[in-house]
Amino acid sequence: MDQQRLVELLRNEPANVWIENLRRYENGEPVTCRNAMLAVYEVALLNSEEQQDLEWVEVAVRAADLDARSESNVSAREGALYKAMRLRARYISTGGSRAGHPVLDREIVLRWILAGLTLAPEAASAMTATLWARLKAANQSPKTDNDQAYLDLIRLRRIKNRLKIAQMLFDSGELPTDSVIRAWLPIREILP
Repeated sequence: MDQQRLVELLRNEPANVWIENLRRYENGEPVTCRNAMLAVYEVALLNSEEQQDLEWVEVAVRAADLDARSESNVSAREGALYKAMRLRARYISTGGSRAGHPVLDREIVLRWILAGLTLAPEAASAMTATLWARLKAANQSPKTDNDQAYLDLIRLRRIKNRLKIAQMLFDSGELPTDSVIRAWLPIREILP
């Protein structure tokens, strides 16, 4: 199915039909149309805003999750997951958390955030403190082992992106008080 046909179907079918369609892919059927899930995400997001319908938000979240699962590029996969988690956090922040709900279950978001905190906060601060000098040196010298500075930048940016989502939950009172994530929030702004 091409993207144009997919968009037409999305605009004409109710959200519950699309949730059922997406379950096929969640259960293992391969996504064969390149960027299909991106198209589903974008149209479902538009529908959710126009109709103020949580089911369309669920379609968008499921599509972003499926896009991430089918993506072989790590950065693209991370970007798709970020979209899904940002959307979840937005709706949790405004409507509260509901355990077991595909959009409103904050545990899904918290697990994703924690999985991406691959350093201790102190180590991330120390790495950040030296990062700009290392990047400058990497740009001025012939390529030797300069890749590490760039890899550190990517790693720290991914942590910061997850902490943006954590901050949304914190600001709305949805971040548990005993959460390990709270220790990270004070350093979010210093990360690159």
